[in-house]
Amino acid sequence: MKKYSVYLSILFVVKAEAMCPACEAKQPKILFGLSHGMGPTGNVDWVIIGIISLITLLVFIYSLIYLIKPREKSPDHIKNKILIP
Repeated sequence: MKKYSVYLSILFVVKAEAMCPACEAKQPKILFGLSHGMGPTGNVDWVIIGIISLITLLVFIYSLIYLIKPREKSPDHIKNKILIP
């Protein structure tokens, strides 16, 4: 576990140092320092980002729901192998 924490902290440090000043100046306030490049330039871009974020959030929620309560009664179902080690 400690090994993964070190890897993640190194990843975030490298990500923060990878930004160039020219790209940082073009970033909107909301996304400042998160991505490389211009960022969204119009309302359509923000709508696309919102839809993708909503889809990602729904997929994450449903994956947790079906992992915790798989609704399968068979004891040899593969979902139960994940829940019962």
